[in-house]
Amino acid sequence: KHLIEWLDFAVSEGLVNYVASNYEFSHDQILLAAISLIPKNERGAWHLQIGNQILASNKETASDKVQFMAVSQLNRGAASITNRLQRIELAWLNASLGGKCVSSAVYPLAASYFESGVSLLDDTCWEDHYDLCLKLYVPSAEAHYCNGDFEKMERILNVIFQRARCFADKHNAYFTLVNARVAQGKLHEAIRVGLFVLSELGESFPSSPDESDIAADYSKTKNLLKTKTDTEILALHPMKDENKIAAMQLMSSLILCTGLAKNKFLSLLAFRMVQLSLCHGICNNSTIGFSIFGVLLSGSFNDIKGAYHFGQLSLQLLKRLQANECVARL
Repeated sequence: KHLIEWLDFAVSEGLVNYVASNYEFSHDQILLAAISLIPKNERGAWHLQIGNQILASNKETASDKVQFMAVSQLNRGAASITNRLQRIELAWLNASLGGKCVSSAVYPLAASYFESGVSLLDDTCWEDHYDLCLKLYVPSAEAHYCNGDFEKMERILNVIFQRARCFADKHNAYFTLVNARVAQGKLHEAIRVGLFVLSELGESFPSSPDESDIAADYSKTKNLLKTKTDTEILALHPMKDENKIAAMQLMSSLILCTGLAKNKFLSLLAFRMVQLSLCHGICNNSTIGFSIFGVLLSGSFNDIKGAYHFGQLSLQLLKRLQANECVARL
């Protein structure tokens, strides 16, 4: 507590600035003067001492500001940490703060915390600290994708695909890969990867769909819809199957790139989203499925009345589910 008060006093005196969860000297010359007082071989130890002191002084009521400040100091002295347990503990702190940055969409800072956490791991961590590795690597790939650093993203994704123990632990990484391929304009590759992931989630599609496949799936969807009124659809229970929820999320992303690529899978994806919603319950992405189904009725089946009907139904679902992240898509 006293350390933070002293630092805040330095801020008020103009010697230090508080920027992006860090205290920084307000001028390079002030920084150089302060650093010159500490021998080079002792600087890492000083960073560790400061970081640990901050955490110890605020153990019971550590705010985000305090945590970010403490971990920033500890990361600067991480090379001096030789105790493996201490390195693992700091890696967990980095994973936590990186996650908070992702929640606030501060992806450059998130990526730096995840990278710091990964740098603290050794070769055996994927065996004896598996959950920690996932919490660092998976969101790190997403952060690098959001930053447009596709080279680092690819490198991290390759590690996840090689070391993750089961497909369930890989599918968020695959989602990042699909979104990255769309951002890179590689639509056909995004579709290829997406269809592979969907098959692993239990949702297979024809490899080369033709008009007969589309007609058959359209008929199946229409027949399912006949079994429920709008009131019954709006009252459907929430989707609980994790694989179905993940499939709905991925199909929502794939609908965008299949539309841009003018790909026949667009219709099959929309039909499947409606079918899953009717059979397994509704989720936020159900709003997208019903909406695109309405678009298809208008553009491909010349059913203007039906298109309007399902457009309105998707808006009612949106309101019921409070699916704010889907508003722009609808």
